[in-house]
Amino acid sequence: MQTSEPESRVVLITKEDNVRRAVRSTLEKAGFTILAASNADSALRLCREVDAPIRLAIVDVGSGQIDEPEFLELLRQSAPGIRVLFMSNSSAPGALEDMGQPWKGGRVLPKPFRRAQLLGKVLEVMSEPLAFTA
Repeated sequence: MQTSEPESRVVLITKEDNVRRAVRSTLEKAGFTILAASNADSALRLCREVDAPIRLAIVDVGSGQIDEPEFLELLRQSAPGIRVLFMSNSSAPGALEDMGQPWKGGRVLPKPFRRAQLLGKVLEVMSEPLAFTA
């Protein structure tokens, strides 16, 4: 069931079709409204076009299509107060921290993951105070 409640809007950015379908399906069944994009430009365009706040971005990092630090800054400008959850093939501690300050405060969901892990992590990030997520 989809809902248009502002607190349930999520932008999903991944170039992997199968990941995009699985994440979208899982979160839509849980009541989230998903704005899915395959690249940074499409994601930013979606954020600017939507008339309601987007509360969470799920960003698949390391795809080679996104200049991650620059993208994250533009994303936060387009959707102030957005929380960020990163999906990453890298399970090494601190892998994202090597990319610099813009990644600080984001949460990571290592791939591969189960649908229950995805939903649990999304709910965890959504319930955190904004000061710890941005």
